[in-house]
Amino acid sequence: MIDHPYLTEKGVKDHGTRLDDQRRLIIPARNIYGDITTLQTITASGEKKFLSCGAKKGSFFTLDDQAIDPDGIIYICEGFATAASVQEATSKPTICAFDSSNLLPVAKAIREHYPNISIVICGDDDRFHKVGTLKTPDEQNKGVESATAAAIAVGGKVCFPLF
Repeated sequence: MIDHPYLTEKGVKDHGTRLDDQRRLIIPARNIYGDITTLQTITASGEKKFLSCGAKKGSFFTLDDQAIDPDGIIYICEGFATAASVQEATSKPTICAFDSSNLLPVAKAIREHYPNISIVICGDDDRFHKVGTLKTPDEQNKGVESATAAAIAVGGKVCFPLF
């Protein structure tokens, strides 16, 4: 078990992530064929970055390297903490798409590779920047919009977990 402030703050396990020599959490992003396309790093303060030379679009992280049942269910989550929470609650195959703009490309890749799988998109409801801080009603809710669009595009379901 990795000891990292981000994991502690979010109350989740490491799910196969690693630490680099600067104690940043390292999360590999893989394409549908298993090739690593980029890495996400998360600092102790929660700052997230990707390799400048990497390719994130359509790539994802499978928590605990779980096997995917082509006729089962898979949860596609916007970020790592949401994915970790969903996997810990369901024990079902769960993947992290890293951000809302990557939900649709990841969902499409999964649907194309696993045409019979049941897909549940778990988005982040961006009405809250931080717990208790409500955005103004006229602001876009990119998390809800992106998750809903991804679910519709692949014939999946959408949910917005509250943790």
